[in-house]
Amino acid sequence: MYKHVALLGVITLLAGCNLKSDMLSGFPGQSSSTSTAVAGTSGTTAAPEDHWTPSSPIKPVLNDPATLSLTQQGWLPLAVGNRWTYSVTNPARVATAQVDAIQVIEGTPWYRYTFDGHIHWLTQDDDRLLEAVDYYDQSAITEVNPRTQEFLRPVASDRQRYVTEGGFMQAERCSQPVKVGAGSFDCVSYSLQVTPQEVRDDDYARNVGLIRRQLMTASGGVTTFSLDAFTPAKR
Repeated sequence: MYKHVALLGVITLLAGCNLKSDMLSGFPGQSSSTSTAVAGTSGTTAAPEDHWTPSSPIKPVLNDPATLSLTQQGWLPLAVGNRWTYSVTNPARVATAQVDAIQVIEGTPWYRYTFDGHIHWLTQDDDRLLEAVDYYDQSAITEVNPRTQEFLRPVASDRQRYVTEGGFMQAERCSQPVKVGAGSFDCVSYSLQVTPQEVRDDDYARNVGLIRRQLMTASGGVTTFSLDAFTPAKR
């Protein structure tokens, strides 16, 4: 699915389409039939460890402080139990997102992030957020080395544009704070041409996550997700 979207998006841009575009880049990985267990909020996890870094073979513990000190400092806080609530327009409804499971593979923690019913498997890599690209909407990862793409890439200062596996992406710091129901936030905006007729703009605030999503069509229609509440996991 991602590859088809990428091809359509790049063809459209080369043809002169002036719609905006967002955030995904692929890196080939290795496959294996080995699978690991998934731990949710009530699942069983490994014994606590005192220290953990992304390069360490030590397995992190569900919501343990050493792990959270790293995963909570990115653009999308990763801790099982984190929950977001959004007001949606066109049509009006309520949407939710949550981190609802962790799966540790070869010492790397993968978090199941479910946004509006769709599953993404994510892991922190320094200030980048990587996604297991072949496990979109899958309940578990079944490979030791899943193929990854960038779900979020840090933005230093100026606008960045680059072609990724998901399409043509543009990332830049928001020109002013974005105000939503949950408050007013400094943010980084990521834009992706989802299809030749639809563009997605995502605004992320550090340590909070996605604060606003706008889906815009060529006909002028706009659907907006606005953050009403972010509820961190209980420790």
